[in-house]
Amino acid sequence: MRTIAVVYDEHESAERALLRATELAAALSARLVVLSVAPPVEPAPSVETLQPSFESVRTETARLTENPIYLSPRPRAAPPAVDRASEHLERARDLLARGGHEAELVAAGADDPDALVELALEHHADLLVVGAHRPSLWQRVAGTTDEGQLARRAGCDVLIVR
Repeated sequence: MRTIAVVYDEHESAERALLRATELAAALSARLVVLSVAPPVEPAPSVETLQPSFESVRTETARLTENPIYLSPRPRAAPPAVDRASEHLERARDLLARGGHEAELVAAGADDPDALVELALEHHADLLVVGAHRPSLWQRVAGTTDEGQLARRAGCDVLIVR
């Protein structure tokens, strides 16, 4: 194995996957590539969508004029997934530095199995390491998980770390 890619996100299992991947890379003298992903972020709803009727808008307006603390700008849009992935990369960089390991860090953006497989192939990964997430109710009923989908689509071996 020449190249090991690891999927890294905000889950605790991703940290275990990163540690396992660094151990394997050191033992096999392989290059390590960290693919940082972040789930898509829903933007915060505007005040207009939260107000059920005109009557409640008038009540809220009266309350705003009485107490200026309620005055605030519109909620900012949530940061895009790539920005959150960059934050994960900083955390991964810190973990790697503590262990004295080196890795190529890639902000992959959204957690899309096809995009992750494509990135692993671009970096010529021989092994893809991913942390096992707790499946949702629907995933348990359907018998599918995110890491299972990734394993089926990957063009290389996949190690799922619990």
